[in-house]
Amino acid sequence: MQYRMSEESVRRVTEPEPGLSGGGSRPVFFPQDAEVSLFEVKDILLRERGLIMVVTLLFTLGAALYAFSTKPLSRSSTLVRIQKDRGNQAQALLRSTFFFEDFVRSENLLPLIFSDRWDPVAGVWQSGKGGEPSLREGARLLKGRVTVARQKIGGGLVKVVLEDSDPALANDMLDRLMRRVNEAIRLDEVDKAKRKIAYLRQQLRVHDSLQVARFTPGSAGLTGSLPMKALSGERPGVFGFLHAQMQLSASSIERQRLVDAIYYHEGIVMQASIAPGEFALKVYDPAESSLESVHPERASVVVLGFAGGLFSSVFLAFTRGFFRQRRGVDSSML
Repeated sequence: MQYRMSEESVRRVTEPEPGLSGGGSRPVFFPQDAEVSLFEVKDILLRERGLIMVVTLLFTLGAALYAFSTKPLSRSSTLVRIQKDRGNQAQALLRSTFFFEDFVRSENLLPLIFSDRWDPVAGVWQSGKGGEPSLREGARLLKGRVTVARQKIGGGLVKVVLEDSDPALANDMLDRLMRRVNEAIRLDEVDKAKRKIAYLRQQLRVHDSLQVARFTPGSAGLTGSLPMKALSGERPGVFGFLHAQMQLSASSIERQRLVDAIYYHEGIVMQASIAPGEFALKVYDPAESSLESVHPERASVVVLGFAGGLFSSVFLAFTRGFFRQRRGVDSSML
């Protein structure tokens, strides 16, 4: 690499320099501008071709080692339709770590998720490979492998995907997960519906008791009311009669609302009993794994490793060339 020096780029230091007899001074050169030609770039690349080849090869071999040593993952997917009033519940469960903890515990999935730590012959966890994992660790790992994508055709259709190294295991876990989501929503909705039915029936009994007491002749505190007079044969006038009719109508409407609410929640309980497997979601396509592994993409990993190695090696080559040229400039100034 050569520098083009101008008149302004050479400056003599007039201050006495320590170590020189007679207080002399030494000329010092300061390169003010430098030009790097394509020929110099070519010279650097040729001179450092060994470094470039070694670093690029190391990066590529490292990427290939990672790509071929990492356990490949297969993708299992299923197509389900979520009921329009159950979609938020289903998506909330699929994002809940607590739900996945309960799912892993109830289905005893830890030995399947961490098969590399589990000794199926002895039926114990191998201490040399990390020991027994926690439920939280298994739940987070499983939840991270599950993705939900809403289909463009709409209608509540969603595609649920699960990735695992064993295609058959991925299909089985995904089917069980969908059944678990449906059952969790069904039990929760049935429990809430039954509690609401009990409350509404209690309110209906209170309402009927009050109406019977209000319109029964001789009831304490109600004998002088306008409805009582209207029903007992007295003539309170037109306004009294209309007031009594309005009370009867309002009472009838309120009672009908209570009855309709009871019927609605009883319908939820009946639906959960008639079709328990399709209460919250219906599976249209059972879980099926792809024939090819989806992770890692070995070709892409190797190409990225090669590109990263080439870029890093060229950067190192120019860095070495810069410092070598700087040492040459410093030596010429002495």
